[in-house]
Amino acid sequence: MREIPNDHSESQLAREFTTISNLYLLRLFSKFLPQEFHSYFHEVTLHLKLDSQLIQFDCPSEKIAARLLKISTPLVLAVYGVKEALEMGFIPHIEILCSGKRLIPLINPKLMIKESLMNSSFENSLQPNLPQTKPEIDLNELYGTPHPIYITQMSDQKVLFANKIALDVNKRTAGEMVGQEVTALWDDDVLTNLMKQLESDRELWQYHYPGYRWAKEENSPIWRRDRYMFVANYKVIEFLGTVCRLCVITSAEKMRSSEV
Repeated sequence: MREIPNDHSESQLAREFTTISNLYLLRLFSKFLPQEFHSYFHEVTLHLKLDSQLIQFDCPSEKIAARLLKISTPLVLAVYGVKEALEMGFIPHIEILCSGKRLIPLINPKLMIKESLMNSSFENSLQPNLPQTKPEIDLNELYGTPHPIYITQMSDQKVLFANKIALDVNKRTAGEMVGQEVTALWDDDVLTNLMKQLESDRELWQYHYPGYRWAKEENSPIWRRDRYMFVANYKVIEFLGTVCRLCVITSAEKMRSSEV
């Protein structure tokens, strides 16, 4: 008769199973990823969550997480291969973590595959009859994120979404910010450089740049612009049928007058 394991042995068995599963998934990704990317997975823990249709890459450092983000398109192609090998029956989203904490919004493989096939020119990418797909982002999640988040249309620089933190730091209501273009908060050369880099790389990790926020003294009708040095994560996404940039501000330091 088999001895019924105690709680400790059951936990040990679960840990061993998780370890084996992670190694198996990593071997599969190695099979579908180019050789030069294999070193990126050093010390990365990989989890498959069937109930939430999610594959998590938990990285030991932001440097390794940034590497995985940079190769997100090959990762997405590898997900299709893993899906076929495991016969999971769905295309999982990808989540990149650093020590258990999410660093960027979920990556939707289906949309990324479509984005990789889009024309490099944003103007030509704005097709009126784009197919309907599952949203790449969860607006409820973005709204409650403790970092300022903006979704801005690439063709005309109009804000299509701003979470509550983004509205608060600019002292504006949704009606005063959403639907408005934001070129006044950018220096021309800084915005032009950002657009060029996004057109080339599609994503920017911990991107440093100077910019502005709206400011106004209480009970004063006069608006001014305060200059900041920002650090942000950018990603080109499809939102409401158009090509946009998703911006997550991770740091904002107000610049002294002598620095402006």
